[in-house]
Amino acid sequence: MISAATCFAQKIVMPPIFKLKKLSTPVNNKLITNNRFHHLDDSISISMINGVCKNRSLVVTKNDLQTADKDNNAKAKTNTEPLLTLHGNILYNFNYRSYIDTPFKQYGMIQHMVQSYVNGDVAGKYPFRAIFTYRGSNSPYFSNNSDISIQYRQTDMLEKVKSDLKKDADSLVDKNLLVNPSVKYNETHLNGIKDSVPALNKNMDPRLKKLYNQYDSLYAIYEQNREKLEALESKLDNKDPLQSLIEAQEDSLYKKPAVPDSLTDSLSQLKNMWGSAKNGEFLKKLETDTAAVTKHIDSTNVDSSLAKAKLVQDSIQKLQKRVTDAQDKILSFQRKLSDSVSLMKRQISLLHDPESTSDYIDKNDTTERNRLTKVQKILLSVDQIGIGRSWINYSELTVKNISLNGLNIEMNPGKLYMAGAVGSVNNQFRDFVLNNNSSTKQSVKLIRVGIGKKNKNNLIFTVYGGRKALLSTTGLGDSSSGTQKIIGASLAATVVVTKNTSVTGEFARSSYDNIYDPSQTGKGLFGRVINFSLRTNEAWNLKFQSIYPRTNTKIDGSYTKMGAAFESFTIYASNVKQDAYLLHVNQLLWKKKLIIDASIKKNDFNSPLTAPGYSNTAVFKSLQVSLAIPRYPFVSIGYYPTSQLFVGSGNVLYQSWYNTLNTIVSYSYKMAKLNMSTNAVYTKFYNNQTDTSFAYFDATTFTLTHNVYWEPFVFQGNLTVTDQQNIHLVTVGPLVTYKYKNILTLTGGITWSRLNSVKTLWGGTAGAGILLKNIGTIQLNYEKVHLPAYNGTLMPVDMGRITFNKVF
Repeated sequence: MISAATCFAQKIVMPPIFKLKKLSTPVNNKLITNNRFHHLDDSISISMINGVCKNRSLVVTKNDLQTADKDNNAKAKTNTEPLLTLHGNILYNFNYRSYIDTPFKQYGMIQHMVQSYVNGDVAGKYPFRAIFTYRGSNSPYFSNNSDISIQYRQTDMLEKVKSDLKKDADSLVDKNLLVNPSVKYNETHLNGIKDSVPALNKNMDPRLKKLYNQYDSLYAIYEQNREKLEALESKLDNKDPLQSLIEAQEDSLYKKPAVPDSLTDSLSQLKNMWGSAKNGEFLKKLETDTAAVTKHIDSTNVDSSLAKAKLVQDSIQKLQKRVTDAQDKILSFQRKLSDSVSLMKRQISLLHDPESTSDYIDKNDTTERNRLTKVQKILLSVDQIGIGRSWINYSELTVKNISLNGLNIEMNPGKLYMAGAVGSVNNQFRDFVLNNNSSTKQSVKLIRVGIGKKNKNNLIFTVYGGRKALLSTTGLGDSSSGTQKIIGASLAATVVVTKNTSVTGEFARSSYDNIYDPSQTGKGLFGRVINFSLRTNEAWNLKFQSIYPRTNTKIDGSYTKMGAAFESFTIYASNVKQDAYLLHVNQLLWKKKLIIDASIKKNDFNSPLTAPGYSNTAVFKSLQVSLAIPRYPFVSIGYYPTSQLFVGSGNVLYQSWYNTLNTIVSYSYKMAKLNMSTNAVYTKFYNNQTDTSFAYFDATTFTLTHNVYWEPFVFQGNLTVTDQQNIHLVTVGPLVTYKYKNILTLTGGITWSRLNSVKTLWGGTAGAGILLKNIGTIQLNYEKVHLPAYNGTLMPVDMGRITFNKVF
């Protein structure tokens, strides 16, 4: 006997369309499923099924109201991309220094900077980057300006396409395809719910449709055998087949055979009719035969019951094996599906250029939704587009590493290469020194056309021109620093020798108004460019790069030869005949734990402020060795050139070069259950006061820092020793940082300094950082230090900084 008790909780009563979701053990809950007046998205149904012995069970189900309209609206919302999506940050930085002396001397300098980086996309398919910058100060030397830059980069588009492909791959792992078959069977049969797999329509991804068909065919076999199995089990009246067999055997042993009523009545009649003695033997024989018949009948019935039980038992075992096999095939299909999707995502991550990405889509993607649009295909052939302030870098002898305020575009559709740029150029190419009153108006125009791929075999012709501030050997104060019109052309070719080796050669010619050769005065600029009898206005460049994976070696180098009359927007010196070379080697040894980086270069005019007479004879060498072994200290030793800006006589700005030795030792470890780190830095400047204005001439500095991490505190100890002419300074100071979650950070410390063993100086630092929810992060910092001055004394300097950062 079975009874049912059901409890419902809901707000209103109405007959909606619903779908019952299983939250606990499923049963045949027809009482709930047939009552359509008690199912809402806010309803919870609790049913107790009471049966004999162990058949009592409790079922808790939640019923979601899901109409076709709701499903369609949700899908429409999911598939609709917003027209414009923006992410980025806004940064405000306020800096104060009571005194500076490099490269200009000034007291009470204040500088404000507002900058915003924005990464966005249009309609979810076209990414771009925008940068807004404003800089202002009270300095008469530094310019106040604002820049806007809007950029498109091919790498961003590639990452966007790859991200969409990965999402598409993830969509193949539909949750309905990963449902355990036994769970799905219980939901669809025991709870009486229809299959929740979405209908296969013409708009569905063909790959997903194919996977659904595979899953459905496997599940149909599982379902068919499972239904047969349950049907057989129900025939045994819900008894175990083995138990039924045992009961049949018990009946044969303990139950008395029953004689059929028809045979008993017949014997009784015969006894009445044939009562004579002569008939006694016949009756006796008849009784014996009847008992045999009865015994045969009973034995036949028992054997038939046993055979039937054994047959059912064998059938159940076979069906159980079929069900298990069918379930294993479905689970194997699901594992292979997940593995194949992971493999697809790994293959997508390895796509590195538009060609390989397009090939992958053509071979693997048949979804119209994720096929590239015409605009995407065009943009994938564009390397970059810049509007406003941007850095451009085209070739060694034309335009390289300059800050352009204008428009530039570079694209490489198929075998055709094209590029163009037009706009103004910062004073001295980098407007970080002179103010607006001192700056000169420079401009550049460039057109490049070629065949081949930019990073592969190619042949590119370039024409460039504009106005440029030509620098003389006497510095910026000379009258020749005014702008002059220049024009030039170059032909460059790149040959990929092997997969890891390429060589590029470039030949260029140029001219400008006040040409070095007086005989050319008055002739047209472009006429001088194509006049090959004039050799002083031409330049050559040859560069190569090679990687040897087997030996973990990278080698690159270049050689440049320029005539005295050659001009471009790459070099800065004028009227200087020069040759320059560079050789650089990077070697990994000892299973990539030891890194050796060495180079030698001559006449590398990579600064607009380098005095040509100084660099014309300079050969710079650099060597850096780094050793990184896990669980051991990191060690790096380097010897390389360094530079500093300084102002000479007549307010002429120079850039001074000298060699530096730098040694770094860093070690992170654990002691007494505390995490610690120790860093030591030793620096020596190899120069003298006659060839530089750098305050640290022929100086050495040693710094030792020790950190102890004891959450939420970080304790730091600092020791600095500086030794140079007339200055021997020892500085010691502790620093403590407290951090509360990611909300609040407090920092404080003091410094004690001893100058030349006779004078004691005190300084310190204090800072705070706070995260304001939905507003941003504010950081405050103040520091009082003593810096060496030209007169051999220490100058007290107060420095302050306020920073606000908002991420959106």
